[in-house]
Amino acid sequence: MKSKKQKFCLSFYVTEDYRNLYPIMLEKTDIYLAYRLAHLVPLYQEEVNNDFFYQKNKRLETLIPNHPQKYSINI
Repeated sequence: MKSKKQKFCLSFYVTEDYRNLYPIMLEKTDIYLAYRLAHLVPLYQEEVNNDFFYQKNKRLETLIPNHPQKYSINI
């Protein structure tokens, strides 16, 4: 069996200038974006505030209220 390397999916690339992903919604009831955001695990450098992504995407709390927040990986 060949060993598999761990890979990252860069389906969303977020920077400090472009943190709010709701402008790319297909329509106002686009539940797919909410689920993509809910399963997103941001990667951060240590000096970056880990809350910046969730602060700009607060609508996720109303669409998926039981979503456990603040998953992140510091690199």
